[in-house]
Amino acid sequence: MKKTLLLGILLVLIHGLFGAASASEPAAVSTFNSIGLYWSPDASDQSCDTPATVYDPADFDHVIDGVDSTSTLRLDGHEWDNTLVRNCKIHDTGGDGIFIKNVSNVVILNCEIWNTGSDESHRGVKLSGYGSTQDVVIEGNYIHDIPKSGIGAGRSYPGGVDHIGLRIINNRFERTSTVDSSGHHHPIYLQSSEFLIEGNTISGARDGNGISVRSSGVVRCNDVSGSSGFGKPGIRYYSDHDAGVSNTLLIENNNVTSDKIGIHLNRPVTSKSGSTPPTHVVKNFIIRYNTVDGSPDIEVDSAYDDPIYSVQVYDNPMSPNEGSSSNECTLQYRELGSSDWQEGSPLSFDDKDNEYRGSIVNLKPNTEYEIELSIQTGLKATFTAKTSSEEFPSLSPPANLRITK
Repeated sequence: MKKTLLLGILLVLIHGLFGAASASEPAAVSTFNSIGLYWSPDASDQSCDTPATVYDPADFDHVIDGVDSTSTLRLDGHEWDNTLVRNCKIHDTGGDGIFIKNVSNVVILNCEIWNTGSDESHRGVKLSGYGSTQDVVIEGNYIHDIPKSGIGAGRSYPGGVDHIGLRIINNRFERTSTVDSSGHHHPIYLQSSEFLIEGNTISGARDGNGISVRSSGVVRCNDVSGSSGFGKPGIRYYSDHDAGVSNTLLIENNNVTSDKIGIHLNRPVTSKSGSTPPTHVVKNFIIRYNTVDGSPDIEVDSAYDDPIYSVQVYDNPMSPNEGSSSNECTLQYRELGSSDWQEGSPLSFDDKDNEYRGSIVNLKPNTEYEIELSIQTGLKATFTAKTSSEEFPSLSPPANLRITK
């Protein structure tokens, strides 16, 4: 009893010396046989600044400016490489608004796209699954009242089609993916890899997810709201296509309001090419700095508990009253490299400092441990901490030491 009390006092003193826990990741304070834990999961460090890009028409071989069109704008083939499309109105087309295939360095800028047909085959902007693209930018557009996906980027199998370097930035989506169907269409739907989805606003009723991605890339600083007719999440990863070269999906600084799951890593599934998990599935996930109001806020399927995956979930502010003594924070840990988790005592919640606190005792000295904290509403944090050595360094007197009376 006395040993445990002294340990607790020691950890609190050390914690006080180094300050309160950083919300970006749980703080760990170690002795030779224990690790003290401090976690404030509902603090935030959001930073979003996505200024509009300035493009000089003189830098492009083709410029389509200010067109008002009721037919599909087709950019199909390398004769359309290095094209700027800006300030256009594309509507009532009876088909896709803009169709893009086999091109590189194309920018779609400050256009309004709406009423692109009446059935589920019509998208606002479609990047074909039968012809690769590279460095396509879709920026600052207003895309609304679209039956299928607002923006859809496809990949076909076999064929190796991809849309490397696709950037979807600062667009506004309203009432897209409005056709009820088993396909569950989405305002932003990307099968392509190494994408950037940043600074977009998605609102209004929709069929499927707000943002649906199938590969590796970055989803950052988006505002996703509105309701899904099929109860789909605000942001979801669904693994039916191959991961890209980075093998990492970063989801950060998004503001997500959903009547169902806010952010979801769906269970790994077989890919369109027939590959079974985990062959084609993204291996590394980072979900951080998101403000999420869902039910639950964040959900990671239990299949990702496999050591082949790395899932980091931290500093995602929760809905009001979720960080509380009634929302239990469980703890499990294992030696780094081990496959066997051990259960620790749940962390207690301190209302004054708005943080969970606890400790793991009777550990091995000078040993690194993997630790997972999880609260009932679905938020998890996984990190490592190392106990200190119990050996004190030997102290030899300096060579020039002189002892005199």
